[in-house]
Amino acid sequence: MTSPVTSEPVMSHDMNHYGQMALEHWQRHRPQELAAIEDPQRFFSELGEQVAETVLTRTDQLLASYPQVSGFVARVQQEQTARQTAEDETLREMVYTEPSSEATNPTTTD
Repeated sequence: MTSPVTSEPVMSHDMNHYGQMALEHWQRHRPQELAAIEDPQRFFSELGEQVAETVLTRTDQLLASYPQVSGFVARVQQEQTARQTAEDETLREMVYTEPSSEATNPTTTD
């Protein structure tokens, strides 16, 4: 993977999979904004950590709102559903975001 600003690879060894997903999204859909980030490695590593924490928090909140079920399989299914719902919501809000209006419609001053 290479940086859109230079042809140097963007290192992702400290980045979790959420950070990697966000970086790839920005490379495809928000290249102007990505180019303006001073330290993409740090930005996406931190974003990935924030996403992971939010997913865990939302999963716990969803599980607390679900009715208690009996049986191991039913509980595992409930946990998987909560995690998937939390992850989908969080990715939509924090990772798969649209470019800012300034990046898509730059204003010119005359």
